[in-house]
Amino acid sequence: MATGGTLPVQIELSEAHYLVLLKHAKGSSRVAARLLAADERRGKGNRASYVFTGFVTDGLGLRALALVHAPEAVPAIERALKRAREK
Repeated sequence: MATGGTLPVQIELSEAHYLVLLKHAKGSSRVAARLLAADERRGKGNRASYVFTGFVTDGLGLRALALVHAPEAVPAIERALKRAREK
C-alpha cells in the first residue's frame, strides 16, 4: 500500500511561476530536479505551462518554496496535492 508521501502528483505551473520557483530552488534539491525535468518534458510548442511531476513530498517542498516566492501559485499546488491524496 502506498503511503501519502509516495503518491504521484502533477502540478501545472504557469511560465512566470515556474521561472520564479526555479530561480529560488536550491540547485541540488529534489524540487529543483523536478522543476528542471518539467522544462525538459514541456516541449517546444507549449510555452504556456510546465507540469511538475513527482511525489506528494516533492509537491510539499514546492508548496513551501511557493509560499515564500510565488504565493499566487499556492492554490494550484494545494489543489493538485489534494487530488493526489484522494486517488
